[in-house]
Amino acid sequence: MSKPRILLISPAHPPDDPRITLKIAPALARQYDVVCLLPTIQFPHYQSLSVRLLRVHPVILWHIIRLRPAVLHLFMPELLPIGLLCRAFGVQVVYEVQENLRLKFDRKTRNNHPVFQWLFGNFERLARQFCYHVFTETSYLDTYTELRL
Repeated sequence: MSKPRILLISPAHPPDDPRITLKIAPALARQYDVVCLLPTIQFPHYQSLSVRLLRVHPVILWHIIRLRPAVLHLFMPELLPIGLLCRAFGVQVVYEVQENLRLKFDRKTRNNHPVFQWLFGNFERLARQFCYHVFTETSYLDTYTELRL
């Protein structure tokens, strides 16, 4: 019997990020067919969120359709719209919270436009209802309350 496929996705982490490639992927490989979708030849890395939304997200969506994963593991809040869309089609979505952007937007030097803040806030609210969460710090438990899954 084949293992269910899990797709680890981040358009911003380096392709050799040790947290993903040396820790998370090998740990999940025991139970899943793991595929990592990180900036490489499949899609380049862009600093600008606007450029990633327009140039990288369509490529990511194409890979999701092509690979048909049972689970999406997202590392970036910008991917929540894609995750929620896939959730509507029965894909389980895990959102790994690595920073509390709502509390950090005022300190960000890029990608902090009010439109992004508004979009992130709304998609994060939906993710609290429809996605599973992994927290990299216990302090997030104070802010991420009322999780449904």
